[in-house]
Amino acid sequence: MSEKITIVEIKDLMDKLLKATRSLAETHPKVDKKYHYVRVIEGFYRRNHFTLLAIRYLADAPALADSAGVLARKMTEDVISIEYMLLKGKEEMAKRFQDFFYIQAYQEIEHRKRLGYEIPSEEELAKLMERVEKLKPHFWHKKSNNFMHSWSGKSAEQMWVELAKKKVFGKHDIHSVLLGYTYGSWKNHPNPVDVLTYMTNELRNTFSDWALKQATILSMMDYIRLTTRYIDEIRQIKQKNVYEDINKVVKEVFGYMDDERFALEKTN
Repeated sequence: MSEKITIVEIKDLMDKLLKATRSLAETHPKVDKKYHYVRVIEGFYRRNHFTLLAIRYLADAPALADSAGVLARKMTEDVISIEYMLLKGKEEMAKRFQDFFYIQAYQEIEHRKRLGYEIPSEEELAKLMERVEKLKPHFWHKKSNNFMHSWSGKSAEQMWVELAKKKVFGKHDIHSVLLGYTYGSWKNHPNPVDVLTYMTNELRNTFSDWALKQATILSMMDYIRLTTRYIDEIRQIKQKNVYEDINKVVKEVFGYMDDERFALEKTN
């Protein structure tokens, strides 16, 4: 069996990916206002470029591996949302995502009221409530008699189940994403298994090394998927084969990763 990939090799690939895609993350496609999905994926992509950059910095400090794992989980959730939009109708779902901004604004104001904090003026509130009332039929949860707490009305796990049933991801991707998402969740919430990894320096070193590899590999997988989705959308709108230089590097990095040395396995 071949040796496992080293963190040094992984960091080199991350550097290559970040350098090649920086111009894409900085672009702002000029499109008609009727296009909602491209605006949404543009925001997602920029956010994930900075998240991957943060994970790359953390890769130089193995002791902070758990923080990298939490960020990788965040990237996975973004991939799930983008894929869910594509599955259910990208323009309609992207518009829904954008509209949820107003529901969140309303929910935040209500929370501020309960805590006794300052809230917007009556005039601003009236404008917001006008929008909220129009959107209410789309975001009202009848069972709880309250607004939904997510843009899709589903949790990331529920969206993931639908995507898996429709075979949006291959078997290898499903295994990697579920593994990464599960352990990322453990890092993000009180969890007895995760807490035990902090009990001795030996355990901490072992789990940190493994967690760092897992986080860096998974984050690159997520970023590559978002990159190809973003490029595909821009090409479709412009009807041109743009960003071929970036696409070439992404394919090259993905080619390196399509190797058993990159397999994500649980540490003993």
